[in-house]
This record gives sequence, C-alpha cells and structure tokens, in this order.
Amino acid sequence: MDLLNKKRSVRLNEYKKEFQSVPFDLLYRPIYNASSIATYVFPLFSFSLAAYYLTTRMPFESPIFAAVLSILFAVFIEFLKGKSITYFFKSFYRKTDTTAIGVLASTLLCMSIAASFFGAIDLKKDTDVKHKEFVENLNTKRLALAEKQMHERRRLQTEYEKFVEANTVYFGKDDNGKKKFGLNSRSIKTSNAFQKRISDLQQKHEKSLQELTETNKVLISDSKNDLTESIIMFAIIALLIDLFIATSNWFRVYYKYKSAEELIFEEKFGKELDEEPLEPDPERMPTVGEVSLQNESAKVISIVNDLRKGITHNKTLMEKHKTNPRTIARAKKFVAS
Repeated sequence: MDLLNKKRSVRLNEYKKEFQSVPFDLLYRPIYNASSIATYVFPLFSFSLAAYYLTTRMPFESPIFAAVLSILFAVFIEFLKGKSITYFFKSFYRKTDTTAIGVLASTLLCMSIAASFFGAIDLKKDTDVKHKEFVENLNTKRLALAEKQMHERRRLQTEYEKFVEANTVYFGKDDNGKKKFGLNSRSIKTSNAFQKRISDLQQKHEKSLQELTETNKVLISDSKNDLTESIIMFAIIALLIDLFIATSNWFRVYYKYKSAEELIFEEKFGKELDEEPLEPDPERMPTVGEVSLQNESAKVISIVNDLRKGITHNKTLMEKHKTNPRTIARAKKFVAS
C-alpha cells in the first residue's frame, strides 16, 4: 500500500510540474531552437528551387555562368528576405512604423515564393522520367506496328507483282504494230482478288493504327494529368516551405519580445516589492500600460502578503483578490525565490 501511495505521489508531482507556472523563455525554448534551425535549413530548399528556375531562364550561352549568377542572386534574395521579415516583426512589436520594411519584406517574399513555385514546376517536369519513358514506349509500339504492317503490305504486293509477271501472255499486235501483253480472263479474276486483299489489308492497318493512336492519346492524357497533379503538389510544398520560413522568423522575434516583456515586468515587480511605494505625481496622467502594470503589481504584492501569512489555497486567493491563476503563480514564484 505504501508503495502504491509513493508511486501515486510521484505521478501527481509530475502532473503538478506540468502545470506549474514556467517563464515564457524556458517554456518555449525548444520551439525557438527548432524555429532557429528552420530559418537556416528550409531556405536551402527555397534557394535551390529559385536558383534552378533562374538558371533555366538566364539569357546566357554559358550554362556555368548562368548557374553561378543565378545562385548569387538567389542567395542575395533569400538573405535579404530573412532579414527584412525579421526587422518587420521587430518594428511591429516596437510599435514603430512598418510601412517601408513591410513593403520590402512583402516584395521579397513574393519574389521568393514565385521563383520557388515555378522552379518546383520546372524541376518536376525536367526530372519526371516516368512520363517521358511512358510516352516513348507508346511511340515505340506505334512505330513497330506501322513497320510490321508495311512489311505485310510489301510482301503481298511482291506476290502480286510476281503473279502478274508469271501470268502475262502475248496477245499479238495492235493496229499500230505494237505488241500487246496482258492477263487472260482467269488470271484477271485472281489479279482482282489480289488487289482486293491489298486494299482490305491497307484499310485494316489504317484502322488498327488509328485505334492505337486514340488509345495512346487517352493514356498520354492520363499520364499528363498525373504529372500535372504531381507538379501542383510539388509547387504547393514549395509554397508552404516559404510560408514556414516566414512563420519561423516571426516566432523567433515573438519569443524574444515576450521573454523581454516578462523580464521587464519581473524586474519592475521585484523593484516595487523591495522599495517603498512612492507618492503618485498628481500632475502626470499614467498610461494605460502603466495602469495595467500597477494593478497587476498591486495584486501580486497583496497575494504575497497573504502567502506569507499562510493563506496558500488558490481558490481562496482568487476569490479574495479577484484575480487569475497566473497572477497567483507569479506571487508564489516570488515567495519561493
């Protein structure tokens, strides 16, 4: 029984730790680290796609020169994009004018997204071996069938020519004294049968080729649709990568802002606890932020006094001071320190 109670106590203490008040910078540090890594790793994908797109569009005969120039330009755009996005969010949280840096960041982000998007499309088209092999295979089959049919017609035509040559007879001379040659009535019937066979074979071959062509068109169309779907998915992934880069840059700035804000509050709150309260200046009107901070600090100070008196129940403290668990947690943290 004691062992069960001990395990239960350990488990509940672990649960308690999960919901204890933790400073913002410690709580979200893993996400900040992941975002920092993302801002360095994911731009490599965006940069690669943009460089590939620019390389295929550069009007230079030398592919090496075009590739080098494209890489340099893509690196410059990606670097400037990351910096401008970071400075935009910093300006936003500083509550300073964000118009100029916002326009620059938006322009660079759109350029990067467009280059990555079309680069992904070009890369997928150029590297899609499956579709190319499929089309080549269908064309090879069509050519093989056409060649086989041509061979059959030539063979039948050769037989017909040999038949005519073997069954041609001399009919004498015409009025002008020229010799007359031709087929007798029996051979003419056989000749007509030969010609009909050749004509039927020609029609049969044309029909089979047409059917194969139509079938190939359907298959090629289906393959193109599959390729189009793959291109769209590839392009969407490229788009999401750029948006993820922008989001990661935002979170890094937001993390620093919230951590600094919390530190400033704690420093001011600690100072108010250590120092005697000053008489307010009647000629100066406090700002909304100062009023909010003063109210929060006043509540924390009152809660600290109650905690030192032994009143530690959260519900009692919340009802007495009309506050929330976060404020109580701040007061308890101060007492514990």
